[in-house]
This record gives sequence, structure tokens and C-alpha cells, in this order.
Amino acid sequence: MGSSNRSYVRVVFAAAATALVVVTATAIWTVKHQGLRVGEYTAQLPGITINFDETGIPAIAGANWQELAKAQGFIVASERMWQMDLIRRKAAGRLAEWFGPKALPLDIKAQREDRAATMAQSVDLLPREQREFCDAYASGVNQFIEKFPGRWGIEYKLTGQKPDAWSCADSLLVVLSMSEALASMSDDEFVQAKWRKVLPPAWESFLFTLEHPWNKPFFNERERKALEIPSGKDALPEKPLTPEEYASTAELSDEPYAIGSNSWAWNGPAGSWLVNDPHLGQSTPQLWYAMRMKITEKEWVVGVALPGLPGVVLGMNPSLAWAFTNVGEDVDDLLEEELSADGSQYVAKGSGSSKQWRKIETRQVEIPVKGAGAHALEIRKTHRGPLVEIPEGSGKFYSRQWLPLKPGRIGIPTLDLNRATNWDEINKAADGFTVPAQNVLIMDRAGNIGYRATGTGVIRKITGRRPQPATEGEWTGFAPPTERHRMWIEAEKGPNPTSMATANQRIWVDRFGHNWYGEDREERINSVLRSRNTHTQQQMLELQLDVTSRFRRELMRWIALNSVSSTEKERDLQQKWIRWDGSGRTDPDIFTDSISTERMFYKILLGRLRDHFKPDLAEGEKYNWKLERAWVVALLSKKGSFRTFGVEDTDLATSILRKVAADRGGEMYAERNAWSGQHPFVKNVPVAGWFFRVRSYPQYGYADLVRAEKPDHGPSVRMIWNLRRPEDSEWMFPVGQSGHVGSSHYSDLRTRWTDGAMMKAIPAEF
Repeated sequence: MGSSNRSYVRVVFAAAATALVVVTATAIWTVKHQGLRVGEYTAQLPGITINFDETGIPAIAGANWQELAKAQGFIVASERMWQMDLIRRKAAGRLAEWFGPKALPLDIKAQREDRAATMAQSVDLLPREQREFCDAYASGVNQFIEKFPGRWGIEYKLTGQKPDAWSCADSLLVVLSMSEALASMSDDEFVQAKWRKVLPPAWESFLFTLEHPWNKPFFNERERKALEIPSGKDALPEKPLTPEEYASTAELSDEPYAIGSNSWAWNGPAGSWLVNDPHLGQSTPQLWYAMRMKITEKEWVVGVALPGLPGVVLGMNPSLAWAFTNVGEDVDDLLEEELSADGSQYVAKGSGSSKQWRKIETRQVEIPVKGAGAHALEIRKTHRGPLVEIPEGSGKFYSRQWLPLKPGRIGIPTLDLNRATNWDEINKAADGFTVPAQNVLIMDRAGNIGYRATGTGVIRKITGRRPQPATEGEWTGFAPPTERHRMWIEAEKGPNPTSMATANQRIWVDRFGHNWYGEDREERINSVLRSRNTHTQQQMLELQLDVTSRFRRELMRWIALNSVSSTEKERDLQQKWIRWDGSGRTDPDIFTDSISTERMFYKILLGRLRDHFKPDLAEGEKYNWKLERAWVVALLSKKGSFRTFGVEDTDLATSILRKVAADRGGEMYAERNAWSGQHPFVKNVPVAGWFFRVRSYPQYGYADLVRAEKPDHGPSVRMIWNLRRPEDSEWMFPVGQSGHVGSSHYSDLRTRWTDGAMMKAIPAEF
């Protein structure tokens, strides 16, 4: 037998052996796990009653909130310990200890920012009741770790690891992890700065606009400014459109962001509903852990919790329901520091001869790396934040001025939220949600609707949208919670409905502008809600699943009406595009066309801009902006406006029509957008990872749709709270409640989620 054949046999044998180990371990663990939760687990929690429904969602009853928090910690750890461990380790910079050198870059970033130490310091600054709630949760987690070492999860068996004790500081690391996902902007701003610095003011304000023609903010609407298209001397010189421009495969911008969430409240003669579907990273196990917690008939909460965090984040109690979407407020800046010649000091304040120098705070740490000893790292800090050279070797050092890294700025106010009974109490609870800033929609049992922005307003001297000199960009303070925007709408008596929606649109206009994600979803939600005087709960769900786009309808009509066809195929497409209603369900082929069309717009227009400003704008520098559709909408609405890019409307539309017609017939968008939120082992662990797979389905959603979906990002839960009949409230989850691959609840909701089905959130026996 040749050496290659022997190698092949060894590989196959090793794979088979690994598979056998996984199958055996999974089978043993499954047998051990089934039937234990209600019996053996609850025996560890005297005074607590726990009942699991047919999907594995628990209802916990106890005498007080601290007892419930302890039981919650125990139960969540019993199903999601591995997930909790990964969240805290990633946030603290401790992944390489388990996974080796490949994880080291992530750890270096987190450790340089001294995140674990900052969260430990923040624990001591928590209000007393928050600290007690947090500690009670940690004690429940640790009781499970200690009492059931064989049931932490098969991942521990396969990796040979075990969990450390849980602490309240670890719960704060969970909040920090969410802040990283929802309130982290400095990396994008650094990329954007490369375009900003070479663009004239007219082009910078256009391409990085803070306006959208469809936006109608709740507050300060009079301070809006018109989005102005560059003209005159700012317009690019006219030149013929070449096939190379529209046939190019080079992308000059990233795929549009799918980051977003939807929430809306609707009250009318037929009912009162509060709807929420937060869009976050897709994963297995899923992000949320569904909970029902009860003290008395008048003191309970139902909703979803973050594994590792006590209480319910999104949910309903006997008096109120609440929903979150992200504000996108800019609380993350890069500040360029001036250092001394020896690199040991920085300018703390002042300029010229009045500079005041301060010593850089330094500390040596070692990051354990599996199979590679330890990596030595020096942590360097200014009073403004952690200090790092960007990019390495540039000689430019920046402090990261990020709100979550300010001691005492992260809290856990879920207890106050869960037991709030009125507008005043829920506002007090919202004061404690300092980061990440959220749009909170509230509805009470009478159908009254409230809005409240959480978060911490930072007081600036200069914009933080680009790296700034440190002494100029340093924040001067924080605005008090009383200044956060809010409103309350009384339910009308009679046939006229009231409604309110947030979908990451701009809620208020401010001097420096916060980061927001567009207007498409909010515009669609409100257009549907206001289209009739009555709705049903089923129609609330249908709107969550909606895949109709005003932007795409107008885009394809513009191409059809401004292009010149030369073939029967092109003429047929023009007619179809004119008639299309903008729905991905009505005609998936045209929806796929619309995605290709949008990408071609950016390739052609941004390509011309980059070529005009060469060599200052390098080939590899991509344009990056969440509101890119805003300026496209402005261009589409004004005849001849594309001349600002040196191209006539007809030439641009015709070239895109011909290119799309020629390329038609490939894979449908929904197929290439298939869900990919698999367990980390699926992508990173050969052979064994296969056993952690769950079924993947095509996805029809896109970044500008109410159903915003990308392979690894999208709705993380769907919730419809019925305020008139709480027992009719519904929810659904993408995968399953359990994080254990051997559990029957690991992926039992997958097909129902894809089909758009829902299930009862509050069972009759609760």
C-alpha cells in the first residue's frame, strides 16, 4: 500500500474514531440528562417550584425576586453553561486559554482594554439591590456547577475543560458583550475617516449624510437639514460610461447592514399589541433564554433573558409590556494622543506651551495560550481610555473613549424593569440602562403607549464621527437621565387607533448626530399600520414577516423608466420591473435583480468618485456608511441628478439593465442567503462539529426589509404581547431552548420559526 493510501486510511480511521466518541458521549449524556430537571435539579432549590412546558421553557415560582434570580441562574446554567462561558471569555479576553493561538488576536484586543478589571471595579459601584440580585443569580449558577459536574455540556467533555465559578462581574461582562455588538463604532469610524479626509465638504456631507428624505424624527424635527446633492464645481466631470465600470466585480462598499430591530405598539378597537423582534447575531444555542417567573398572581414576569444575566430583558408583567430597539448613539471615539519622545507620557490637556503632561498607566499581564505557554502583553492607558497604536507601526497612538469602559457606567437594572407597574416606575428603571442606549416602547393594559430612550448622553466639544485630537475630542461630562427623550400617548376613546414604531431610524436630531441605520423598515411598518383602522394579531405577525421594500420598488421602476432596451428580454424586464410591488415573495427573481442593481449603483458611482480622487483614495479602501441608501433615494427622486457623478440617467439605467439581463438565471437570493447561525463547533471542529449542525433554510429577508435577515444575522426572537388578553400573547425562537446537542429542545423550534409559526408565551396554567 502506498504512503498516500496509508495516510488516507489513517485520516478516515481517525475521523471514524472521533465520530464514534462523539456519538457515544452524546448518547450517554442524553440518557443522563433526560428527566432530571424537574426532579433532581429542583431538589437543590427548596422553596422553588419549576415547571417546564413541552418546548423546555421553564416557569419558576418563588417567594421573592432574589430566590427567583438564584433559581434562574441554576436553570439557565443547566442548559447554557457552555454558551455563558464563551460569552464571558470572549468579553474578558480568555479564549486562547481554551482554543489556542487562533483565538489570541481577540484576546489581545480585550485584554488591552482591561475589560475584566473594569467590570470587577464596576461591581463595587452597583446599587445595593442590583448587587444582591446579581449575586443571587451567580450563587445559582455556581450551585449547578458544583452539584452537577457531569452535566455542564458535552463541549466540556470534548475539549477537556471545566467552568470557573460565576461572579457578578461575569454578568457585567455579558452586558459588555451586548454593548460591543450594539454600541461599538470606532472601528467603522476609522475606516470611514480614510474617505472623509480626501472628500471635499460637499461630497463628505452627501456620502456621509445624517439625513434621509423619508425620516420624520419624534423630537427636534425642525432642526433637520436638506440632503444636498453636490453640483457646480463639486460635480465630477462628465465622461462616457464604459463596460468595464458596470462589469467590474470589485466591490467598493460592504453589503448593506442587516443590523436592526423592529418594535411597534398599536392600539385600536380590535386590540392592543406590542410587537418586538430584535435583530442580532444568529447562533446555536440561540441568544435568548425564555423565562417565566412568578411570585404572586399580581407579581410576575414573562420574557427573554440573556444567558448570564439575571431577570428578563424583553417582556411583559401584569401591568406593562416593553420592547427594545437599538438607538445607535455614538459613545465610542478614537482620540489621537500626543506622546513624549520616550513614549511614557501623554498630553492630558492644554496646547502649545501650556501642555500638561501625564504619565501613561501601564501594567504587565500574561495571556495563557493553550499549547503555547503564555503571551506577554503590556496594558497601557490614559485617563481617556486604553491606548493602542493604530495601525501597528504607524507611530500614531489612540485612546479608545468608549462608554462601557468608564467604571460604573454598566449596570443591571432588570429587577426594576421587571416589577415596574406604571409610567413613572418604568422610567426610573430605564434610568439604569446606561449602555447600550435603547429605544424602549412601552404599552400598558389600558392601551396607553410610551417611548423612552435609555443610555447615557455624552457631552462633547467636537464630533466623534472621526478620530480627533485627544484634547479636543475628550468628553466634558455626561447628561443626566432626566434629559433622555420620552413621550406618553394616551389611548384614544373611539374608533381612531394610535400607534408608534421604532426600527433604528433617527428618533431625534442633535448637534453631532447619532449613528442610525436607515428609514426603510420604519417607513414600511408605519405605512402598513396606518393603512387601516383595524388590525388582528395575525396581521401583526404578517408584518414581522414582511419582505416588501419601497426602496427596491422605486429603484427598479427608475431603471425601467430611464433605460433604453435593445432586446425582447430587456423589454420584458422593463415591464415586469414597472409592475413589481417590491415584494420578495411576489417575484423572487426581481428581488434578486434589485440586489444586483443596488450593488451596481455603488460600484459605478463610488468607482467614479474613487478614480477622481486617486491616488489619495487607495484601491482597497471601501466606502462604509449605514445610511448609504439615503443618498441613492435622493438621486432617484430628482431627474438628471446622476450628472453629479458625471453620468446621464439614461446611460446609467441602460447599462444596468443590460448587465442584469445578461447575468440573469443564477442562484436566487434566498438560497445564497441561507441561515448559517450554527454552533461554533460546526465551523471550527472537524468531524465532531457535524453532530452539532441544525437544519439550514433559505431566507427571504434583507437589510432594508422588516424581515431583515443575513446568513449570520437577523431576528433573534419574535414576540407579540397582547395587552388586552395577555394569555393570547405569542412568541417564537430560531432554534430551541436548550444549548445541549443531546436535548430534544436543541433545535425543535427550527422549522416552526422558518414557517412563521408562533406559540403561546403565557400558558393557562402559569
